[in-house]
Amino acid sequence: MKNITTILFLCFLHLAAFGADLSSVATQADAIVVGTLQERAESPTLVSFKLTVERVIKGTLLDTTINVSHPWIRRGVVVGDQLNVPLRVVVRGIWFLRRVAGSDWDVLPSRGPDGLLVGLHLPAAEGLSSRFAQPPGSVEESLVLETAAGAEATDSWRGTVQLLKSSKSSAGLKKVLAAYLASPNPNVQIVGVSLSLAQSDQNAIAELIRIWPFASASPLLGEVMRELRDSYRENSPGSIAQLATIVTSPSFSELRSAAVHALVAIHSTETLPTLGGLLESSAPDERMKGVFGLSSFANGCPIQREENVVSMEYLQCGQASRFRTPETVAHFAFRRGPAQQEEELVAFWRNWWIQNKTTFSQR
Repeated sequence: MKNITTILFLCFLHLAAFGADLSSVATQADAIVVGTLQERAESPTLVSFKLTVERVIKGTLLDTTINVSHPWIRRGVVVGDQLNVPLRVVVRGIWFLRRVAGSDWDVLPSRGPDGLLVGLHLPAAEGLSSRFAQPPGSVEESLVLETAAGAEATDSWRGTVQLLKSSKSSAGLKKVLAAYLASPNPNVQIVGVSLSLAQSDQNAIAELIRIWPFASASPLLGEVMRELRDSYRENSPGSIAQLATIVTSPSFSELRSAAVHALVAIHSTETLPTLGGLLESSAPDERMKGVFGLSSFANGCPIQREENVVSMEYLQCGQASRFRTPETVAHFAFRRGPAQQEEELVAFWRNWWIQNKTTFSQR
């Protein structure tokens, strides 16, 4: 129970750190704009400013300058304790607005908890380049393109992939992916590969291998590893073979753990040789990952995805499987345990793999 509580708590922290679902916050907003403020006033309970609107993504505004006030519980040092103390800092962003009394507006937090305006807007580009300026489409598509352009223009990548992949605009994501992967900027390409992995794109691993010479030393490598580990679930034979190459090649040692996790989560027929090989690893953690992957396959467990980790449905193994027996159910395991128990589990699944691997090699 303690482990389950820990998992749920970490999921909560992850969501809090990287902000709201892009589609959800867009739906809640009466208007979405790209705009700039020149100064703002803060008190312990309120931040207010005039916003100059540059582009309208959603809604109708009668004026190009609007009044925005947002109630908050100010954290940290308060600069001045009266609302008439101006703070002169230029901030350009994408703002999710909700109409309040009269002609005034409130702003919806879009990147986690309220903060020094960091949580109240997304980074925005001064103008959209031809790479992102597309013919008018849906609000969701325009928002995805604006978000991607803003992240690139300001080099603000923290949480960008999480935000973009939460969008329901497949057309917008496709355009962003093409623009990022074709960028001459290595960092933008790395984020593009992260987004490709997040969408389980069939070419994602090939793109990852292509950029690896410069991605391996990049501060953005964590984005790649997270999406490979938690999101990439493409189970075509070619993609599984590429993942297996990452696991077995010393050239990709930094990615080994994430690739192993992806293969265990997928646990399709094509993953079994690599999962069986993990049982012979010198690392106890990897041996138990092999146990988890093989037992998930044999017992008909669903593919492990981000959404069913939160609900724990990935452990509800009710899919049809001709390999499920009382013994495989009894030897199902998804986490570490006492050393003797682990030895027994590894021995059982090693024997199971020896007995069954010819069945799969003949397919």
